[in-house]
Amino acid sequence: MKSPEHYDILAGRWKRMDEEELKAILLKENEEFMAFYKEHQACEKRLKAFAKKGSLTAGEAVKEKLIKKRKLVLKDKMYRIMAEKTKVSA
Repeated sequence: MKSPEHYDILAGRWKRMDEEELKAILLKENEEFMAFYKEHQACEKRLKAFAKKGSLTAGEAVKEKLIKKRKLVLKDKMYRIMAEKTKVSA
């Protein structure tokens, strides 16, 4: 993904925004992005809890798989928003 440029006042020049900077901006400016991000983090937390358990029951294994799929969907949605922001800013 091509990063948008922004003016760096301290450096006195234009520079490319990295992915983390773009995420930080979107977390402040875009409610939809923020909601996806928070849900993505919640999925990550639940997956870590499953990983700590070691062995999972059949039901837990199914739940883990569904959480992984949801997490991937959320990531795709966040990257679409990031791509759109890149198009607008570029």
